Amino acid sequence: MNIKDDVQSSEVVAGTHSVNNGNAKVLFDFGATRSFISKSFVGNLNCEIEMLVEPLSIIVANQEQVFVKSICPRCKVEISGYSFLASLIPFRLGEFDVILGMNWLAELGAQIDYKKKKVILKSPQGKKVVFKG
Repeated sequence: MNIKDDVQSSEVVAGTHSVNNGNAKVLFDFGATRSFISKSFVGNLNCEIEMLVEPLSIIVANQEQVFVKSICPRCKVEISGYSFLASLIPFRLGEFDVILGMNWLAELGAQIDYKKKKVILKSPQGKKVVFKG
């Protein structure tokens, strides 16, 4: 599935957002347990990278197990004028630069309306933030 297919799908909400002051193609994905950043995109940003104490096991869509050894712990994601921090795992991604997964979405009490392609989050200040994809 490519971005054009993703954006037209009723089960996907995506858009372009600022991540560490660079424009990123972002997918909001309740199906992903973790949040990721494209390995190639990390190189374009001033993104701090930390080594994990123990490698993290990731099971990808084809059920292949991949181990990751690093994380970008404090990436700034801007959505509708609000800044959020996200810990993103550098990973080989397809056409998206960032995938915001369940760990990040749950932390912000996110709701996704796939039919209206809308994400509702709670900002760090407690305000309701709405993004329409």
